[in-house]
Amino acid sequence: MRLLIICREPGLRSALGAQFLEHKNPVLFLEPDRQLAPDFFAADEPALVIDCLGVGGNPDFNYLSEDFFAQLIAACRESEWPWLMLSDSRVFPSLGKQRFGEVDTPAPNSVAGERLLWREHYISENLPRHILLRVGPIIAAQGLNLLTHLLQQLRGGGVVSAPGSPRFCPTPAADIARIISAIHDQLDCAAECWGTYHYQSSDITNHYEFAEVLLAAATQYWNIGSDHVQLQAAAIEPFGGMFPLLNCQRIRDSFGIQQLPWRKAIPAILKQIYTGA
Repeated sequence: MRLLIICREPGLRSALGAQFLEHKNPVLFLEPDRQLAPDFFAADEPALVIDCLGVGGNPDFNYLSEDFFAQLIAACRESEWPWLMLSDSRVFPSLGKQRFGEVDTPAPNSVAGERLLWREHYISENLPRHILLRVGPIIAAQGLNLLTHLLQQLRGGGVVSAPGSPRFCPTPAADIARIISAIHDQLDCAAECWGTYHYQSSDITNHYEFAEVLLAAATQYWNIGSDHVQLQAAAIEPFGGMFPLLNCQRIRDSFGIQQLPWRKAIPAILKQIYTGA
């Protein structure tokens, strides 16, 4: 089954391209403002549409109107093409240590969460062959995300403010690409595994702890030691908003997908940034 990927988040786009190139899957990246058209989805050869437009460090929901989105979903329904939408945990309220499962009722308390939930509902109600994959905040070497935002501050030196709450699970883009690839493999084998799934990294942290880990690892590449940077546990608005914790048991039971710790991905991401690879 071909893959049609709609994605503008550069870190995720790069990770998906590398993942599917390694597995020699035919992939086409579609540009929302140039290549998307309802009649495009009427081709004879079926495809899995991977929609990543709603996630990222700085998502922009304005370039795909609700009416146009509805046309694309209708075209996929008519052609019986499945649609995988990447969403995130902002569809749930921020309630401290609670972990939300797929059966819990979403109740977003942010604009980003409300817009994601609208798209989730529309897909669920209008396209039987769909998968909604909710993840944690994405970290990657490219683009604007928690990691690149904090690294820029650390390299600038001085006082870097990082709140001690809320707690969340940053999720590397490469890990998300691994999950999407595993789901694609199951669909390619005609598995009927439609519905909603959760995935995020296994380690819970907060912005201050994440900054500590990032600072320790970044000293291998840049002169940003403790004499250059002072971390301050300040009560500020967290970058990217609040991402409630997710219960990821269903994706493990359905696909055998295990959660991986985000800490192990940090050295590779920083090396990629340093070398410009």
